[in-house]
Amino acid sequence: MKILLGREKRRYLLLIFILAFGFMLYEMAVLREMRFQILNIFMIGPFLFTSVLWMIGLGSLFKSFMPFNTTRILKICVILLILISLVSFFLVIKVPQTIKTTLSPEELFKGAQISWARQTREIIKAFFITVPLSYGVVFILQGIIFASLLSLGREKGFISEVYAADLFASGTGAILGGVFLLWFAPIPGVFVATLAFFVAAFVARNWLGIRKRTLAIIFALLMACAIEEKVYGFLQRMEAPKWLRKDSVISLWTPYQRIDVNIESKRVECYVDGWYWFYVPLPSGKYRGDVILLHLLSGTRGKTKDILVIGPGLGRDVLILNTLEQPDLNITAVELDPGYIQIARAIEPIWKTFKTAEIVVGEGRFFLENTRRKFDLIYYAELDPRARVSNLSFPDANFMYTDSALRRSISVLRPEGFLYIRRIVPATLQESVIRQLCSTLRSAGITKDQTLIYLSKGPLRAQPFGMRSIYIFVKPSGFSKEELKLINEGAGFADMLAVPWDEKRTRPTTDIYPFSLGVEGAENPVVPLIYYLKGFRWLTIGIIVVGVLLLARLSTSISYTHFFLLGTSFMLVECILLFHSFLLIGNPWLSASLAVGVFLFGNAIGSLLSRRVDKKKVLIFLLPLFVALYAFSAPFLTKATLSQGQWVRFITFTLAAMPVAIMIGTIFPVSLRVFTKRSVPGLYFIDLVGCGIAPLIFWSLLSKFDLFFVSAVAAVAYLLASIILFKFAR
Repeated sequence: MKILLGREKRRYLLLIFILAFGFMLYEMAVLREMRFQILNIFMIGPFLFTSVLWMIGLGSLFKSFMPFNTTRILKICVILLILISLVSFFLVIKVPQTIKTTLSPEELFKGAQISWARQTREIIKAFFITVPLSYGVVFILQGIIFASLLSLGREKGFISEVYAADLFASGTGAILGGVFLLWFAPIPGVFVATLAFFVAAFVARNWLGIRKRTLAIIFALLMACAIEEKVYGFLQRMEAPKWLRKDSVISLWTPYQRIDVNIESKRVECYVDGWYWFYVPLPSGKYRGDVILLHLLSGTRGKTKDILVIGPGLGRDVLILNTLEQPDLNITAVELDPGYIQIARAIEPIWKTFKTAEIVVGEGRFFLENTRRKFDLIYYAELDPRARVSNLSFPDANFMYTDSALRRSISVLRPEGFLYIRRIVPATLQESVIRQLCSTLRSAGITKDQTLIYLSKGPLRAQPFGMRSIYIFVKPSGFSKEELKLINEGAGFADMLAVPWDEKRTRPTTDIYPFSLGVEGAENPVVPLIYYLKGFRWLTIGIIVVGVLLLARLSTSISYTHFFLLGTSFMLVECILLFHSFLLIGNPWLSASLAVGVFLFGNAIGSLLSRRVDKKKVLIFLLPLFVALYAFSAPFLTKATLSQGQWVRFITFTLAAMPVAIMIGTIFPVSLRVFTKRSVPGLYFIDLVGCGIAPLIFWSLLSKFDLFFVSAVAAVAYLLASIILFKFAR
């Protein structure tokens, strides 16, 4: 009997391991595609990940009403999973394109206007229709499968092993998926995930009762789809907007985003995740607003020799600086996204000049913290705030504008060197942005006399939402009369206004409160969503009804309250961990993948050790203590190791995160063994509802407070959950 039980346990664990790995790859690929198709704005970003968690939770809830035994449920779900995964991805592409209005380059540059309110309504509509019709179905099946296996695990006594297998596989998927998606687009990622689902069905074919003929037909269909995509590229052609389907366009999926470049006779237009971002004038073109910098450098010829450009993109800023025709000019260009460099190589007029610079592929803040060189000019180009690096959609460019980053930039300038920052900001936020900018500069030790600020008079061309350019000069040694004259003359040529220093104080931008300079995310993402949801009456009513029912259920069930707290605090800690990982190894995407992998591996170890906590429930109170210790010590460890080697930072990060990750992994299986009167699918559903709400709580709190406050909330949530568990376990 023990041998039979051991064999049964191993096959269930193998099945959940393969499926969890496939689901993680599928999730990473689908969310990247959704950011491209729906529109990569901050307001929607956190909700993409939330939608996945809630769909899994909905699947768990459906499991409660299914009359079939576990084997039959698994058989049906695994077969359906293979059959619909590619169809669901097709709908991820097709549905948003059917609903959203997309402006072509010609319409943009002719000044076509589409209101922000209309655009936002279309985005929200596309989001709420796409989720249930496309990838939501796949993750509902995941919820049914996992709830079934967790129920079986509690019934048979191996719940800790089931949960650990899920976490180990998800951690492996996060790391390998992070590496895989460095080189491949979402479409290959979905094919690999679908292959993993097929492998799971093949491995479990005998005990699930799946016929060989059925598997052969499914495999033939998958191979036919893969060959068709390789030869004809059906999904690839459908993926791109119609106006991009021409010979003059270069399209590329990078680790961070999709870049589409439209090559015209006098300019190269760049679109990031379907959104117009910037243009590069070809060598004979005009540079307009950049005259303010060029006039200064040409008037002080020979004084500025070594220049650091952070975020050059396709090389626009290198082309601008080379118009000075200064032979002794040495430019170092640090670009996060290797896709820009790859595309620039394919455009001969750009690459001819761009390649004269020393090109470094890496994160700008990481480079600043580790360089030992000195520069005459550090130039912050228009760093792309939409280059998301995680499922939580956190823009790593924010870390370039904190007081610590500005202080570090000043420290690597030569005595007469200066810092030049160029940004775009929404016109409606320009006053608050300038106030926060001045407060941050002041916090970095920079004074009013060392700073000059200019603002473009009108909105940027081809930007229908009132975006303006802001230009900041910072010179620690102070500006000479000649320099002031040249800068003001350049501002006049570029049609800019001088902006006075704002003496009013507000919270400065820091590494634990990294919002500044109009970067998306400086406001609570929930607030604008609520405002625009008012236009969808029935949807709003439905959300309110669901919210009221959920609150009513939580208020009448202490076990559901406990699992809601578990889910919320679990995801809050993961958000905090991701926050601390972005500068880990100089590659934010891979850093985030490694961080999630480390966290989930630690959770898995904790799950395997959870039976020891069963014997001494008082140990569970170490959990909120460990959360608090990690959350409050991590910022200082990050700061202390920023200038150390990559392995030193990674090992320090892992050693700091592992204790809290292990403790977090123990509480879920312990809780399932304590609250045996409640069904596993119901408890798992509530846990995932809490997980889904956590990213929204994280950004809402972080937009008003700082990371220490969010960490305190996570620790208190775990403390309440521990008290409830300890009370009911006695």
